[in-house]
Amino acid sequence: MKKVIFLAPFPTSENIKEGMMQRVNAVDKMFNNKEYEKTYIIPRFKTFKTEFQEVEDNVLEIKLSIWTSFFILLKKIKNADIVYSHSLYGISLAGFFILPFFKNKNFIWDVHGIIPEEIKFAGYGKLKYFAYSLLELVVIKKATKIIVVTNAMKKHICKKYNNVKAEFLVYPILPNTIDIGNGIEEKDDKINILYSGNMQGYQNIPLMVESIKKMIDLPFIQIYILTGQKQAMIDMFNSSGLMNRQNIFIDSVNPNELDAYYRKAYYGFVLRDDIDVNNVACPTKIVEYLAYGMTCITLNSKIGDFEELGFDYITLDNLVNENLNATKSLKNHEIYCDISLQNKPSKMISFILK
Repeated sequence: MKKVIFLAPFPTSENIKEGMMQRVNAVDKMFNNKEYEKTYIIPRFKTFKTEFQEVEDNVLEIKLSIWTSFFILLKKIKNADIVYSHSLYGISLAGFFILPFFKNKNFIWDVHGIIPEEIKFAGYGKLKYFAYSLLELVVIKKATKIIVVTNAMKKHICKKYNNVKAEFLVYPILPNTIDIGNGIEEKDDKINILYSGNMQGYQNIPLMVESIKKMIDLPFIQIYILTGQKQAMIDMFNSSGLMNRQNIFIDSVNPNELDAYYRKAYYGFVLRDDIDVNNVACPTKIVEYLAYGMTCITLNSKIGDFEELGFDYITLDNLVNENLNATKSLKNHEIYCDISLQNKPSKMISFILK
């Protein structure tokens, strides 16, 4: 039985809504519990307590104090066949202590996103930016295999660091909320426009609300807002003069309920700025929109590899003047099908184990 160390929390029903944890969950399911002994380790600095929990058969989660259990961590890593770090956040700043002990190890770094640039964009301060930039440099030198979500991300890393020796695999994020087995369309004469997500700054929600305000009186327009921050979203719409509108629906729904709304929708908001953080990403939202044949409403079409793949989109500036219609984008649906076909779990496992 091969031993695998995952530097990440174990995926649960409570944390699975987070974007990173959806990736963790997807990778976890590739490693059968009968064939692999899996240990999830969360290195922690702000405690002297280490907690062990057997979450499933052959699956152990360790919330590990780097101060009191450092040698436990080293022993686990030494005995592992595979060490798999989910993002820089998975290895955390503990990487400065443990990476020097990595020798001839099958050390996989699943990038998820470009963390130093995300920290800088979010304004978390120069010290945190410097620390994670240095950590990224150390990880680049130690990783034997690097998994990225887009070709754009691979190009970014190779441009940023000369002579990267690790092997690369491009493996996009494929959400488990997608269910297109019975087709993608529930016919509706209304022009259904959807947003699925929360109110983080990078989502540009105020811009979305203002654009909806400009078009809300057009014939046959129906807006669906699906968010985990229902009341805050309602308050923002109300403060913009969009209260009690019959053609605006705002709610928080379970992941297994998304399918019904995605089948209705013809357009989907994904308003990402033209910056490196977005231009290398593979947002779960876009993959879901493409799967269900939605045309994306964008600020910036240079998101991940989607422009290169030729996806259908409308820029926000042209939205009000666009001839909107109740028609699915078959091109976007086909792009998703191609991505899904080319990125089966067996491709990831073969790369990891070779």
